Amino acid sequence: MAKQTRHLNTQGFADDGTVLIIGAFLSTLCKTLLLRGIEKWCDERQLSVNPSKTELILFTRKLKIEGFQSLTFYGKTLALSNQVKYLGVLLDSKLSWKNHVEAKCNKALAAFYQVRRAVGTTWGASPRWCTSYTQR
Repeated sequence: MAKQTRHLNTQGFADDGTVLIIGAFLSTLCKTLLLRGIEKWCDERQLSVNPSKTELILFTRKLKIEGFQSLTFYGKTLALSNQVKYLGVLLDSKLSWKNHVEAKCNKALAAFYQVRRAVGTTWGASPRWCTSYTQR
C-alpha cells in the first residue's frame, strides 16, 4: 500500500504503516493530518488500529516547536515522541543515526559477551594440546 500526493505520503508494510506529511508550518500540518479520515478508511476495510501503539513524531531541526496542536486517534490523544522504531530502524526527531547505531552496537556487544561467557575460557587450543603437538 503506497499512496503519494504532493505533501502526503502513506506507506505500509505487513502490519506496520506510516503517514508522512511534509510542510513548512506546523499549524497547517496539524490541520492537514486528518486522522478521522484514516479512521474511516480503516473502518471501511474492517481494519483495526491500536491507538496505544500509534506514535507521533515531528522531524525538524528547529529547537523551539510552536503551533503544535494535540491530535486524537480513536479517542486517544497522541503524545509527541522523540524517537520511533519503524521496521527495526530507530528514527529520532533530528533524523540522526546516533540512537540507531548505539542500539545496534549495544546489541552486538551483548551477543559478544554472551558468547565470551559461554566459551571464553575454552577458546583456542589448550596449552596441553599445543605442547603435545609440537613434541611430535
